[in-house]
Amino acid sequence: MFISNSYLLAQVDTSWVRRFNEPVSGIDYASAITVDSAGNAYITGWSGTAGIPDYLTIKMNATGQIEWMQTYNGPDNSGDWAYAIAVDAQGNVYVTGESEGLGTSTDYATVKYNAMGIEQWVARYNGPANGSDWANAIKVDAQGNVYVTGASDGGSSDYDYLTIKYSANGQEQWVRRYNGTGNGDDIANCLAIDAAGNVYVSGESEGDENDDYITIKYNAQGVQQWLNRYDGIGDSYDYAYGIAVDAQGNVYVTGASGDDDADFDYATVKYNANGVQQWVRRYDGTGNDDDFAYAIALDAQGNIYVTGTSFGITSAYDYATVKYNSAGTRQWTARYNGTGNSWDYPEAIAVDNVGNVYITGDSYGLDNTYDYVTIKYNTSGIEQWVQRYQGTGNGEDYVYGLGLDAQNNVYVTGGSVGLYTESDYLTVKYSSAGNPEWSQRYDGQGNSIDQASALIIDQYDNAYVTGSSTGSGTGSDYLTVKYNNVGVQEWAVRYNGLANGNDNAYAIANDIHGNVYVTGTSYGVGTNYDIATVKYDLNGNQQWSVRYNGPRNLYDWANAIAVDNAGNVYVTGGSEGIGTDFDCVTIKYNAAGQEQWVQRYNGIANSIDYANAIAIDIVGNVYIAGVCFSPGSSYNYLTIKYNSEGIMQWSQTYNGTANGSDAATAIAVDELGNVYVTGRNFGTNTNRDYVTIKYNSQGQEQWVQRYNGTGNGEDAANAIAVDNFANVYVTGSSIGAGSGRDYTTIKYNAAGQEQWVQRYNGTANGDDVAYALFVDNWENVYATGASHGIGSSVDYLTVKYDANGNEQWTHRYNGLRNRYDRASAIAVNSSGMVFITGTSEGFGTGNDIVTIKYLQTSGLVEDNISISEPNLFSISPNPFSSQTTIKYTLHFFEPVSLQIFDITGRAVKMLVNDLQLRGKYNIIWDGKDQKGNVVKQGVYFSILKIGDQQKQKKIILLK
Repeated sequence: MFISNSYLLAQVDTSWVRRFNEPVSGIDYASAITVDSAGNAYITGWSGTAGIPDYLTIKMNATGQIEWMQTYNGPDNSGDWAYAIAVDAQGNVYVTGESEGLGTSTDYATVKYNAMGIEQWVARYNGPANGSDWANAIKVDAQGNVYVTGASDGGSSDYDYLTIKYSANGQEQWVRRYNGTGNGDDIANCLAIDAAGNVYVSGESEGDENDDYITIKYNAQGVQQWLNRYDGIGDSYDYAYGIAVDAQGNVYVTGASGDDDADFDYATVKYNANGVQQWVRRYDGTGNDDDFAYAIALDAQGNIYVTGTSFGITSAYDYATVKYNSAGTRQWTARYNGTGNSWDYPEAIAVDNVGNVYITGDSYGLDNTYDYVTIKYNTSGIEQWVQRYQGTGNGEDYVYGLGLDAQNNVYVTGGSVGLYTESDYLTVKYSSAGNPEWSQRYDGQGNSIDQASALIIDQYDNAYVTGSSTGSGTGSDYLTVKYNNVGVQEWAVRYNGLANGNDNAYAIANDIHGNVYVTGTSYGVGTNYDIATVKYDLNGNQQWSVRYNGPRNLYDWANAIAVDNAGNVYVTGGSEGIGTDFDCVTIKYNAAGQEQWVQRYNGIANSIDYANAIAIDIVGNVYIAGVCFSPGSSYNYLTIKYNSEGIMQWSQTYNGTANGSDAATAIAVDELGNVYVTGRNFGTNTNRDYVTIKYNSQGQEQWVQRYNGTGNGEDAANAIAVDNFANVYVTGSSIGAGSGRDYTTIKYNAAGQEQWVQRYNGTANGDDVAYALFVDNWENVYATGASHGIGSSVDYLTVKYDANGNEQWTHRYNGLRNRYDRASAIAVNSSGMVFITGTSEGFGTGNDIVTIKYLQTSGLVEDNISISEPNLFSISPNPFSSQTTIKYTLHFFEPVSLQIFDITGRAVKMLVNDLQLRGKYNIIWDGKDQKGNVVKQGVYFSILKIGDQQKQKKIILLK
């Protein structure tokens, strides 16, 4: 939606806007399954583009044929994730989960379909805090009443249990919230109902010390009958994941409970119909380490079966299934260690009418990936069969649900990587004897997630953009797109690295013949990330690709590229060395892609050194700017000059007055071989400042200019340019007095004297960051980047100044989603036409590459603005001085990374980088970096990645 904020007197009109996105294999995960007496399987989960999927519900008949499928896309046209499913005797289907609402973060969204798959109703619930609400479980009774439970943001009460009853027509009957005694996070994970309409929920609730099981019984009218807390041994953490009720109204709850050794055990609790605890049984596995029970089932004789993952003596985590009789006496324990002798995680359990037990889950295999593994035990716990399923893509296969039909056929479902697809719905049916009957794969359509890094134009006003774009089963690829002068896309080409992994292009250059060169980092076979450089001709045909793998065989990346008049190509970045940490690496290739030389720079500290920028002069000298670590002075500016043969001519470092963490981010060279660098540099009592330096051709420092913004805060220059008169221009962001970060653009003359400073504070008085700069032949200055608008979250914002620093015009671009739009590169032709590219959120397409051409004319330009997106995980206290706790919750067993970055984008500390079990996590950061050094006060960012989702939150460290 577009909102007119103001009309600005301007000399710019939009010539064209081009958005790049293309359909690719979707990311599809089935999260739950139920099976009716006729053998029809009903499956739900999510499907679509990473980060913005829709509910996808499928009905399959007993032969595996799809009868119908339905999607649910919430009102925000954003992310919708279904977690649970139920079916009634008439074949009506009910699904629930979480769905992003219009300005409401995520809400409960419960959908009913009839037996033909036609949507009957949708019921949404948004909690009182307008925050994150998600449903974990669903049940339907004989009258068609529907019950859902999960967690809801209560504001001052953090997350609360939230249980809702709907009538068969979808009308809300009652809503019950539970806020625990600790007034912290309370999350209901499981739900059961009995024949009388009583409702039972359990999960985890923050008590006075730590989390405990809290189990609640409501009657059919929603009146609480009883509540019971289970606080395990030593007042440790306790999380309930499974619940079941027998015909007498006895309630059984299982999960994970801490012990005196700070390890977790299975803990299974029985309550009678009045909520009186009958017994507790704990199971500590053979490895005397962590054990987590995830699922529970009962048989007709009152026996109880629990399954989960349990650490073995020599086998890491195994399936461990335990049977108790109704008195709580253990009958047997069965363990399964997968072929990979590594991590094995059951997800679901079922028991048939004669007491056979079926388990399914994820098991690490010999090929170092997870497979479905399904097991049948007889009533005595003797293994009857094991079936392992590996997907066609030989990638990760994660199972999440299990069902049985009346003939005791077994159905399992989850997410499986296919051949040239991302994760697909994958459902397998086994006979009761364990024979595979069929498997059904569903690959939904998604959209590529696209990000622009760089832009160039040629003499014909063709625009070339490069960046990254997700492919079909190839991770992210280099993407390079050519638009002609009227905005017609002439070609788009991808580069997928050798290992079919993630490849990200960061820089682009062209030559006088119309050839285009891109570089970045690309995942290799057995080499981790390599520098990959690709040449295309003017028609987009690949001419060559070359890869550089550093001596450590680990992480190598290029940040910048340049091409000389002879077609020689120069790239620079960082490369992990043997015993030298990261080094600056600079490579020259000839026009045929043959390596001419490689130069590595390892600073005196034998620590982290890397290059951010490159420039070449008319005689083939090469200049790089970046970062080097020096003993006693932390990170410093690094500037190096090589001649055309790769022989170092000189190197210079610059340490700011405060001995802090400094980084040179951009470089320029004039016709006389003078070198100009800029970046961010700590000053005494001024936090980070812009620091711009001029060296002569011999590497002798000519002048240094420091700029401390009006807010005396974080100031960081991102781009530099020099004109024909050796005037120097820099731009970036600078904290203002009461205005957050502002675009700040400065002009210096050849002697380093400040000519003018211009600050741009966006309409929302929020953060505005300029990332790119261009100076035309008339000394007009253009800066572009990302600017907060009123009601428009973040927009492209381009500003033009004349040679005297007078603002000529501004132009704001607010994308389709009214959310996050960030311009990353700019170019201006000799006629004053302006080209911008960047990343913009689209409707249902995730991030797209948006490229714009402006014509400088006279007239009025509309200033457009959009709405922000809330943060979805918590950090407290914030600000902090000694330590802070980062909290997040997992619904599934998923890969998780949690990393701290400083305001420059430098990684400070990896807190989590692992596959994690579902549950709630509290991660402490003590204000130290990866090496245990205490970091300086200031602004940091916590970036949490869970599966294919990523969230970011600011942290302020005060000393």
